[in-house]
Amino acid sequence: MFRLLPLLTTVLSIATFCLSVIFWGAEIAWPVIIGTYFLIIAPILVTFQKILIEQENDKNANSKRSVVEILSFLIPASLALLAIFNRTLFRFSIENQMFFCGSYFSTIVLSIHIVALVFALYLLENMYRYALLYQRRIGWVSFVGFLVLVSHQLLFSTRWLLYGWVPVTWLQFAAYLYIPALCALPWSFVRYRVKNEKIKVTRDAVYSSFSLLIVGALFTAVGITTSILRSFKIVLSPLDFKVIVMSTLFAGTILAGSARMRRRVAKLVNRRLYSNRYDYRSQFFSLHRILGKVEGFEETI
Repeated sequence: MFRLLPLLTTVLSIATFCLSVIFWGAEIAWPVIIGTYFLIIAPILVTFQKILIEQENDKNANSKRSVVEILSFLIPASLALLAIFNRTLFRFSIENQMFFCGSYFSTIVLSIHIVALVFALYLLENMYRYALLYQRRIGWVSFVGFLVLVSHQLLFSTRWLLYGWVPVTWLQFAAYLYIPALCALPWSFVRYRVKNEKIKVTRDAVYSSFSLLIVGALFTAVGITTSILRSFKIVLSPLDFKVIVMSTLFAGTILAGSARMRRRVAKLVNRRLYSNRYDYRSQFFSLHRILGKVEGFEETI
């Protein structure tokens, strides 16, 4: 559970940032938005450090990396608390719709944040370089998600530092940009855990989950369509909305429960999740990594 804590904190911080921008608005909740913006990189750095620690067998290097791991979390977390509770650090202009630096100390805060982002890119590059082929194949979605998130934050913070201000539209764009990255992290983690069989999940449960995901996608499509109609000032009556929802529920139930759809879902799950289940090469490297952590392994051989 302790290993999952950085990943869960990453997901929660990204979700808080996106929900604050999309539903609350930058004008209302800008201290929370700026604070969560600085906080996102903290659990990401801890996650990268833990992954690299598991790949190394040197105890001295691991102890040094543990110290760096603690500092990597405390520094961005401190910046986040400063941004939330010190409103003179960054300010929001309602007339010009922009965030700007409130003092010289804010430029120092942005500089430290940029250094943390560059360090995150360095760790991400090390992770991808030393990852095995099957690890790259399983986790490429997370690699891309982390790369997009960190690169955008680096570009955003660098522009803010150079010009002293940044339009609020950049934050609104970031909220929608981070949603795919938010979905990529749990997807790659679940795919990795299922493929390595570290948790017991029956195939029927996976098939049912994908079927429910299809039904949820239908409801999401209904919500998006309703939002688009409202943006064009086309308002549906409550009766029309209920008819659409019930029709979608009925169609989704039939679609998810049909034999043809279940065969397609089973084929998709088997191809994407269980194609590498009996990869003896990955099992060999996994056994080598485990035995390498055992003291006296070389003497025993």
